[in-house]
Amino acid sequence: AMAGLQLAALRADDVGLLRARGASSAQIVTLAGLDALLVAATSLTLALLVIPVLAPPLARAGGLGVPVADAWSAVLEPTVLVPLLLAAGGAAAIVVATSARAGRLRTTAPPARRSAVLARVATQGSDLVLIGFGVLGLLQLRRYDATAPRVDPLTLAAPALVIGGLCVLGLRIIPWLATIAARAAGRRRGLTAAWGSWQVARRLGGQSGAVLLVFLSVAMGSLALAQSATLGRAIEDQTRFRVGAPFRVAPGGELRGDPALAATFAQIAGGADRVMAVFESTVELGSVKGASLLAVDPGGRPATFTPRPDVVAGTPWSQLVQGISVPTSGAPIPAGARRLEVSVKVDALDKERAEALVFPMATRLQIALPSGERIFVRADPITGRGLRRVAVTLPHHPGGWPGGTQLVGLVATPRVTASSLALPAIEIRLADPAAITVDGKAVAVRDAGPRARRVGVTTYLPFGEPASAAPQAIPVVITQDVAEAIDRGVGEEVTLSLVGASVPGRITAIVGALPTAADPERAVLVALGGLSRELNRPYGSSEGALTTPLANSWLLNPVDAQAARAALQANPRLAADIQDTASLTSDRAANPVNSGMRAALRLVTGAALMLSTLGFAVATAALSLARHREGSILLALGTPMRLIRRAVFGERLVVLVLSALVGLGAGIIATRAVVALVIGTDGVAQLPPVIIDFALRDVLVFVVAVLALLASVAVLVIGRTSRDLGEVLRAGERS
Repeated sequence: AMAGLQLAALRADDVGLLRARGASSAQIVTLAGLDALLVAATSLTLALLVIPVLAPPLARAGGLGVPVADAWSAVLEPTVLVPLLLAAGGAAAIVVATSARAGRLRTTAPPARRSAVLARVATQGSDLVLIGFGVLGLLQLRRYDATAPRVDPLTLAAPALVIGGLCVLGLRIIPWLATIAARAAGRRRGLTAAWGSWQVARRLGGQSGAVLLVFLSVAMGSLALAQSATLGRAIEDQTRFRVGAPFRVAPGGELRGDPALAATFAQIAGGADRVMAVFESTVELGSVKGASLLAVDPGGRPATFTPRPDVVAGTPWSQLVQGISVPTSGAPIPAGARRLEVSVKVDALDKERAEALVFPMATRLQIALPSGERIFVRADPITGRGLRRVAVTLPHHPGGWPGGTQLVGLVATPRVTASSLALPAIEIRLADPAAITVDGKAVAVRDAGPRARRVGVTTYLPFGEPASAAPQAIPVVITQDVAEAIDRGVGEEVTLSLVGASVPGRITAIVGALPTAADPERAVLVALGGLSRELNRPYGSSEGALTTPLANSWLLNPVDAQAARAALQANPRLAADIQDTASLTSDRAANPVNSGMRAALRLVTGAALMLSTLGFAVATAALSLARHREGSILLALGTPMRLIRRAVFGERLVVLVLSALVGLGAGIIATRAVVALVIGTDGVAQLPPVIIDFALRDVLVFVVAVLALLASVAVLVIGRTSRDLGEVLRAGERS
């Protein structure tokens, strides 16, 4: 636009002469087109020469080494060349429209009505084309997959197209606002306000270049600050969504199910409330195959694992977790316990065959850990019928067995396990109410059940749980995609099929996505204790091959992140794999896509600010010199020089404020329209959705700084160019 205005100013006399000799608007536009092609071709050539030189250092600044030879060859790639050609073509169109319109306005000969109509249609048509390109860019960004491996040229150009459309709207809005401001100021008493407002409305059309640069500097600065703030927040939210906590640790396979693991992690994190066990797998629910299963310890841990409220449909996370909680009741095992003893009465219907085929029976005690996991400890065998004591010395663990552990069952397997043999029925039940002792002290068991149940060749005696062999439904939370696929709602029953077992469930809530799941939008959340109970409680015709889902990862929210990181790295067996939220966030922020986008926006903002300073200074000097005669007349009429300068400065300040306000509005609109759509082009899914951070405080500080800078430039320029008003009067006297 500035190039078009400058070309029109240079050709003003020539255009007037051509008009006087009968030149048509088409001929004038043709001449303007030749100028535009020269400008566009020169700019394109310079761009092709400069890009390979600037690309390597910018890439290295983003953490990516690019050889110079590759940079030269990359210029000819369609993703680079096509946007450049589009930009050159758009620039040529703007130069043609601007210079043709300005040339028509400057001509002394009135144009024919048809030519005026054609010129107006051409100008407004170019505006509509640019606005249309902006809408096209916005639509392209909305349909673009941020995780796609390659970006098409139109998507690369889309943000610039949106900004271009906003620039056109800004250039049309600013004169309208200036007219309103001039009318309002004209009603005030005094010459200064009326004169300055009249000058603003009269001369604003010739300042579109400077206005555009001020507009762009504010708009791009606002966009750059908002993009940086939004990107930082989005990366932090999305990394936390994927990892779940500051640290996600996967212990070595030999340590999974270790009762001391929770205590060890709690010591590293600084408290048991800063640790959470997690089990991940896949599950089938009806027609949904391969949905992500997330089983967590629901015993409160809000400091460790709290997703953003909008992800879970506004329902408090603590409420969702409490809704899936499954209480465990058995014989409590105090912290540090070492010796467990269970007195049982054993009987067999066919005593002789039992002695030959069943005894001795191998036994295992089932223990529920505080996290909800269930493990088995091998105990003394049952050698025959009658009153028997099953005892076990718990394996030693550093720090002892954790508090909150419970003894929940006994599993007995006969000596002969061939399914083809008709084994005699075995009955096992607790001997008396004080049948279970821990370190010699009796512990009470609520609802122990009258006797054991037979499952295939296995006999299972539960403590504190129903003796029924029927599986018990566990509460589950599912995502909206899963709910729609299986056509189920809250309160309805579902069946979870995993690891060779079918577990009934009851839907307690439906959410949009589940953090940390492999597929967050097709996932199921259950309590680790409820899932472990059902998978480890024999039913059906199993042969006693019980499956124990052990936590395959742990979430840690340590008090001292640096000390926790050092402790985890010092013990490879304890942390075979570590996901560090801080490191992942830093890596994503340093990704060439993200860091390059921030650098590019800052570069454009800096360039626009520099050009706006120069352009505004030149425009201020030109207007100040153009108004020398008016100022000298006012000086001759007795108007003080300070009032004349104040009026000129007031005019420039009005232009500045209007341009900055409209630019600020355009920056906010561009931020809302563009930023959320371009974040995530480093291949990471935009979950949770991006929340726009307009960084209003930083933006306002930036706008005030721009206004202060340009106002200072205006004061200096006006002071330099208004010193010789008296010389104009003296020149008039001499003439």
